[in-house]
Amino acid sequence: MLEAGLLLSRFLHFTATLSLFGVSLFPLYALGRAGAWGGNEQRLLRRIKWIPIVGALTAIASGVGWFVFTAASMTGDLSLALNRESLYAILQGTDFGPLWIVRLLLVCAALLTVPWWPRRTAIWTAAIGSSLSLALLAGTGHARATQGWAGSHMAADSLHLLAAGLWLGALLPLAIALRTFSSPKRKSDVLKAFSRIGQIAVGLLFATGIANSFFLLTSPLDLIATSYGKVLSVKLMLFALMLGLAALNRFWITPRVPERDSALWTRRLGISIAIEQALGLLLLLAVAVLGAMEPPGAG
Repeated sequence: MLEAGLLLSRFLHFTATLSLFGVSLFPLYALGRAGAWGGNEQRLLRRIKWIPIVGALTAIASGVGWFVFTAASMTGDLSLALNRESLYAILQGTDFGPLWIVRLLLVCAALLTVPWWPRRTAIWTAAIGSSLSLALLAGTGHARATQGWAGSHMAADSLHLLAAGLWLGALLPLAIALRTFSSPKRKSDVLKAFSRIGQIAVGLLFATGIANSFFLLTSPLDLIATSYGKVLSVKLMLFALMLGLAALNRFWITPRVPERDSALWTRRLGISIAIEQALGLLLLLAVAVLGAMEPPGAG
């Protein structure tokens, strides 16, 4: 029960934090200058405001669950995890406790900005707060225990998380934007903006993923010879499927959105994005599982 609770808390927390960062940054690059935000842009911002609210509240709730189940795993009993001595020991005697507090405060700061959307300063504040909270997640994983180049691993892991947030966290607001804008040209502009950011995210994911593998694996054979490597292989296969869908969207569907049969291609793009989101959730579940496993290269 404790392992299942910890796994679920980690999965929900990763998903919510990635979503909070992705949706906060999305309007800043996809909608152009704030002074040019007209009626459709304002309507889109009203439609996506629920995402950072739900994301932040889920991140807070799952963060509390993660903390409690971590305490329970240290004491061996969920009831003992809730007493004052156990909670105080984690807050004062581990790196996880103080980092947990800082991260949840950053999430709360992002949440408090949402009533002031679509003010650009409020959206920037949410993006900065959520980006810091997401990047600091690296301090709760295997990177903090890496010997030698610990700083390099932490930086690579932080960039890996931010790149994932850029891509996965923006899929839902992108889908809503396609349903909000009626102009094929406006849809095309948003898709082009997302594609540019997506290319940056994919490049970062490749680079940081390779860097992380040097710290977590002893050789490529670990991908098939160890339990950690097998789960990592599943994650890589999901990533490859998502990359294939993204390429399909970028080079086949997106160029056809401005054409006369725009509605048809928009529907097809929406279906593709939904599949991409589902694969992304499975990938994040794999990430949560990996966080509870010992990598071959640890130590």
